[in-house]
Amino acid sequence: MKIVKNRRAVAAISPEKFFALISDMRNFGRLLPADMRDKYRSDENSCVITVDQIGSLNLKVAAKKPFSEVLYEGSAISRINIGLKVIIEKSDPGNSNVSISFTADTDPVTGMFLSAVLDRFLDKMVTEIENYRYEDLIAPKENPLP
Repeated sequence: MKIVKNRRAVAAISPEKFFALISDMRNFGRLLPADMRDKYRSDENSCVITVDQIGSLNLKVAAKKPFSEVLYEGSAISRINIGLKVIIEKSDPGNSNVSISFTADTDPVTGMFLSAVLDRFLDKMVTEIENYRYEDLIAPKENPLP
């Protein structure tokens, strides 16, 4: 079963700065829901996110197109291949339109359960992207992988 989830958000930051923020996995955690930030570990190119009800999501930067796209690949529940694609487009001056696409290949039973969890996760992530105080942006936060 293939799961595909899509969301859109508007970030109050230029595409260049948003790309720089999400290209470094040490920053990626800043855009996660607040209840997940303490369960997030990363280095520059990879991260582990512990998500209630499903366990660990392991992601790594797989490809980048400067200022317009970042592709992450990884796994969930140790056996499900996942992909997270973020597309960045310029909108109003100083703002970016952000499209998030999450894909997963899994069996039908796990897929039904995982689908609802991913919906909640992406909805929270969109809220964080839209509400993040980008003017407070500082150097990448160190939160090393174990």
